[in-house]
This record gives sequence, C-alpha cells and structure tokens, in this order.
Amino acid sequence: MCRPLHGGTPHTTFDPWVATYLATDPSHAERIPPSVRVPNGPVADIERAWSGTLPYDPAEITSPILLVRGEWDTVCNAADFEWLKRRFANAPVTAVTLPRGTHVMHLEQGRRRVYAAVTRFLGVRAPSGNGDDGGNGISHGENGGIGETGVNF
Repeated sequence: MCRPLHGGTPHTTFDPWVATYLATDPSHAERIPPSVRVPNGPVADIERAWSGTLPYDPAEITSPILLVRGEWDTVCNAADFEWLKRRFANAPVTAVTLPRGTHVMHLEQGRRRVYAAVTRFLGVRAPSGNGDDGGNGISHGENGGIGETGVNF
C-alpha cells in the first residue's frame, strides 16, 4: 500500500493505519489513488482562528494543556502560539517549541521529539533503548527536556 521509504521496505505499522484511515470514507476506492474526502470545516475553523475567533472558548478549559509547535512553523508563528497560550486562562499550560520542526513535524525526521514531548506531558515512560535517551533517540538534558517555556532537545 505504501511506497518504500528511502528505497527500503514499506513501514509495517503505517500500512494498517492507512487502511483504517481509508476505511473511514466509504467512497475512498472511487478515486485514484484511493483517498479520503475531507470536509472544508477545519479550513473554515482555521481561517476564523486566524481572525481571532476560535470554535471553542479556551477560558472554559480547566484540564492541563500541551501546546506544541515547530520552530520553523509558518502556519502558527511564535506570536500566534503565545496568543493561544494566553487564552487558556484557567488551565495549566505547557508550551513546547521544538527545534527544526514545521507545522507537520509529526511527519518529519524529528518526529520523535513530538512523541517525547507528548509522552513526558502525559507522564508516560518511553520503553528503554540504548543509552539514556528513553528509547527514543533523544537526549532530554538535565531538566528532562521540558523547561518553563519550551523544550531543550
């Protein structure tokens, strides 16, 4: 289903995800290549958010919040990030800016930094690997990687 990555074999855990995702749209096989139709609602929500109107009121949220952005993100710049962070007035916010990442950093080479930030926020210990990197190839530094305003990976 997936093309080989960098001349190697397809990613074995990605293929089942692709099949599951395609199955969410009964008409996916009618298109070549098979694809999922996505409603325009998220785009409209993003455009409204850029104008300062969110589809929810962040001040009503009281649960801990993790905000993550990539250093090179042009969709959500540093000012946008700080604006959103301030809107969560009644919730503890952990704001993380990851180096060398864009808006789709979860698909990029440094995606393990995203995974590490999320697992640390959730208090989940990553499986042990070689060395002291928590099994994810990332050095977290002396403060565990997450500082007051970001991550030092």
